[in-house]
Amino acid sequence: MPLPPAHFLVGAGAAELVRGSGQKRWLVWLVGGSFAVLPDVDTALGILLGRTAEFHGVFTHTPLAVVVFALLVWLVAGLRWAGIAAAAYTSHLVVDLLENRTETSVQPLWPLSEATLRSVAHIFPSVPWRRGEGPEGAAESLLDPAVLMWLLAQIAVGLLGFVLCVLLRQGWHAARRGQSLP
Repeated sequence: MPLPPAHFLVGAGAAELVRGSGQKRWLVWLVGGSFAVLPDVDTALGILLGRTAEFHGVFTHTPLAVVVFALLVWLVAGLRWAGIAAAAYTSHLVVDLLENRTETSVQPLWPLSEATLRSVAHIFPSVPWRRGEGPEGAAESLLDPAVLMWLLAQIAVGLLGFVLCVLLRQGWHAARRGQSLP
């Protein structure tokens, strides 16, 4: 599954796509990246409760969660930030659909159905963690060169997604002004 650094980078890029003209770019990237990592908070909850994957993907990986989260942000911070929240949170679901495995944790019809979507492309490589050994085993896995290589590959793909989003926004704004890109 794509890990937080990859989600953060793509989420920052998605936030850049919908950033308002008066909003500070670095702040939008930071907040958008953070919002993009939020859907996996259920994994942390599962680890704390000793049930690692039991809660993962139930509510947090649904379009309904995007709407609820964006509405909460709208109530607290206004419409511009709600748009950033929706774009960044949605980017998490999109990235999960691009992971290098068949089944994903995205449930488009929850709570009506618990059916999950299949991966639509194998862009984000799987990281070969030591499964079944808990958080300690996962942490020790970081010392394995193969794990580190795949983790860096995920970060590189996430960075590419971020750069593409930034370039897309620049191109879109240049086209609106009738200018060409430098």
